[in-house]
Amino acid sequence: MTSIKAIWDTGRFSNFFEMLRLSDLAVLASTWDKGAVIFQNELRGLAERLERSKVEYDRECRELPGRTASIESLFLRIWGVSDAHVRGVAAPKERRPHNATQHSRQLGIQALEIGQDELEEMEQVLAIINATTAGKISPPRRIRRYTTADPGAQFTAFAPIASERWVEHTCVGFRHTIWRMDTFNHLSPMSIKALQFIAGITDEEALKCQETALDGELEHAGRMSKSIEPSDLSYPPLSYLDPDKCGDTPPVCMQKGMKQPPNLQLRSLRKVWSTGRPYLKCQCGRDSQKDCPGGPIWFDHALRYMLAHPDILFLNMSSIRVQTSMLFHFLRTSWKPAVLDYITFINIRHVMMGFIACLEADATLDAESYNEAIAAKLCKPFDVFRDFDLDYWLENYKEEDCHCNAERNANFRNECTFQLDPGAKRAHFVTMDTTISDNPKLRAMMNRGLNHIPMKAMDINEAAGEVNSLLDKLFEMHVDIEDIPEKQKRRIRRLVEEKVRQMMRTFLGCRRHVVAEPIDSVQVRREFEMITDKFMITPTDKAANTASFVCVNFIRTLALQRLSGLDFAKSDELPYSIATRLKEKLRHLEPMQVNSRDLPYIMTVYIVQSTQELIQMDYEHSRLGPLTYDGPVRMFAQVPGQERVSFLQ
Repeated sequence: MTSIKAIWDTGRFSNFFEMLRLSDLAVLASTWDKGAVIFQNELRGLAERLERSKVEYDRECRELPGRTASIESLFLRIWGVSDAHVRGVAAPKERRPHNATQHSRQLGIQALEIGQDELEEMEQVLAIINATTAGKISPPRRIRRYTTADPGAQFTAFAPIASERWVEHTCVGFRHTIWRMDTFNHLSPMSIKALQFIAGITDEEALKCQETALDGELEHAGRMSKSIEPSDLSYPPLSYLDPDKCGDTPPVCMQKGMKQPPNLQLRSLRKVWSTGRPYLKCQCGRDSQKDCPGGPIWFDHALRYMLAHPDILFLNMSSIRVQTSMLFHFLRTSWKPAVLDYITFINIRHVMMGFIACLEADATLDAESYNEAIAAKLCKPFDVFRDFDLDYWLENYKEEDCHCNAERNANFRNECTFQLDPGAKRAHFVTMDTTISDNPKLRAMMNRGLNHIPMKAMDINEAAGEVNSLLDKLFEMHVDIEDIPEKQKRRIRRLVEEKVRQMMRTFLGCRRHVVAEPIDSVQVRREFEMITDKFMITPTDKAANTASFVCVNFIRTLALQRLSGLDFAKSDELPYSIATRLKEKLRHLEPMQVNSRDLPYIMTVYIVQSTQELIQMDYEHSRLGPLTYDGPVRMFAQVPGQERVSFLQ
């Protein structure tokens, strides 16, 4: 507090407390143990960012309603759903904040420095919880009150484009009940860094959540998945958070799943933006098949409410600081899996927001044009493997600065490079040792050979999509199937898709080269980029599946020496045009009457004496076609390992 007061007393940051968020405080607190200098730098940087965010926040408040309506209308037109409510025909009814007349408690800014008395109090409560029968304890039950649904709720917004700062400022009027705001798609205003501090999550665990989001394999999504149930302190009954929710049973945590495309209705399409999101749901329907009209609550909304009102869990604790410390304890232990699932969903939502931003800038985008960058790497090799910038390399490359001279590469330098390049000052990198990579996953993949690269045909989701397309065609072509009710068609489709996925998983399991092929892992991709940027990877002549790694600068040096010799002449004409013209001129030559098995490969150099043109072509002898030319030609034919034969045609 002393440091914050010193920043405030300077008078330069008048909007500090107005724009300060809980997430900012959590990130700031995470730097406390790193030293006073780092903490002061982070605090000053935070104050400067808050001043700049004031202008951005004011602009967002002015533009958000119109921008939200515009994006909603855009998506509704794409989906073929009526956007009348956006255009004002059926304007949404503004709901009154719950308990808006009640003043929210001023928590203040308190450092979580627990004293000895408070620590003993926490230990006593934890001992009681651990000694409770069945290892669980639930807060006292509260009575739920039932209310009728708001008729205007079906017209609420669904595009979650508001910033975290806007959500935080707005939810204060709702006493931090974010689920009562204009759309249940708003995320709790907590960044990943803040969640890492609150729940004690390491950088490796956060990175694993990002990989899970990209893979799409959600552990707790779907009816057959296992829910998250804390082993000590249960999640609070939903009626603690909202009197309209169920309070009969302690809730469990699941992830929102979507097995099949939703119906093209506004109420269904709103749910698309929360696929994979963790939520709290009562257990009434598990045993008694009882339907609770109260509904679930998103886990991040519940977490935000409990951070603002920690007394709902620990009623008899002496202070808010102790209550918050107790909540932090369980978030870092038995409640941690739910926080990890929420971080996974934040990464999923980040991809969704990127799509919204691109579509907002260009409404004509489709799936193919949106993935142009990916398509270029897969289907347009010329755009990826563009011409080597020779002039830049000649100007900047120095042999003594080659990456082969790094200490980590000392064991991989090979003296054989002096035989190929006698003028070299240092030996270069030539090896088949896969320990060039520090990543154990990539090293395991390379040890199994070069045939580990995944194919599109091996993708389970891709195969399921193709099967669904086939079923659509079958339903249209066959009269008997066309008359089947839609409900039965959906059941058939679900059974077929489950069978296809099961067969694909079995197929992949039998043919997997390593236990897990983390091609999409961030660390593996970075290692790929590092290795392919510095080394040329090629199969060897004796073991095609074994990779050999050669310094790319060494290969470039040898290539320049060869190209600068007498066997090559520089030409500004494109190679394919020279090859076409040369074939036309040499069409009269007869193919060599040699069995392709006896002469599997030749290197041929043609010198057309009349124009002094030179080109070298490598190709299989079996593909050598008849060539004709009217002028004299000198031909050189060379079989690998033998001397070159010269004759005049």
